[in-house]
Amino acid sequence: MMRVASAVSWLAADRAVLFEEQRAAGELAHAAADACGVPLAVVIGRRRSKSVGVARAAVASALRGHGWTLVRIGRFLGGRDHSSIAYLLQAHAWRQAGASAPFKVWKGERHATKF
Repeated sequence: MMRVASAVSWLAADRAVLFEEQRAAGELAHAAADACGVPLAVVIGRRRSKSVGVARAAVASALRGHGWTLVRIGRFLGGRDHSSIAYLLQAHAWRQAGASAPFKVWKGERHATKF
């Protein structure tokens, strides 16, 4: 019986830590979205306009800096795939560096440029 009580108290403590981490990340995401002038509900949604994409990249970058995995960020941002989040973060890094995108379009084909 003592083992069960110990396990239950450990799970309760673990759940409290996870809840606090989720709350802090939610506040971080709200702040990043607000800084871009886009509500978080729109960032999580399906819109693909440039302003929403930039805000989504800022939120993803903030969450990644907070230690979240690509899969977890994708789930938070409306169920996106981890590879989409990886591309989003790469494009965000390119924009921060002053480039327009990590790929060039030339004659209808995508050619990777060196990072």
